[in-house]
Amino acid sequence: MVGNGWCTGLLLIVLALTSVACPMSTTLPAAKPLDPRAPPPTDEQLTAAVRERLDQIWVLERRFIGIHTRNRIVHLDGWVETVYERQLIEEVARTTPGVAGVTSDLRITRV
Repeated sequence: MVGNGWCTGLLLIVLALTSVACPMSTTLPAAKPLDPRAPPPTDEQLTAAVRERLDQIWVLERRFIGIHTRNRIVHLDGWVETVYERQLIEEVARTTPGVAGVTSDLRITRV
């Protein structure tokens, strides 16, 4: 009986930590579609579009993420707290209309 209670307690702790570290309810903010008649966005416009989408995600509040774009390739750098945050940021950049590719130097501060 003692072992069973211990396992249940450990399971509850793991579930609590997982739900805090990986808030799966976060959805990607909607991206503004490109007008096919308009010229392609400039690198500065792509950087601004990625930044605007990242600013809408509450999980990423108070994070400094460097965003630089060259030839439609977005480069990300900075520090995040979890693998989930890194994946989320990369996905936001990757799914922004007009972005041809993403390179990432995002580093995780904790494991």
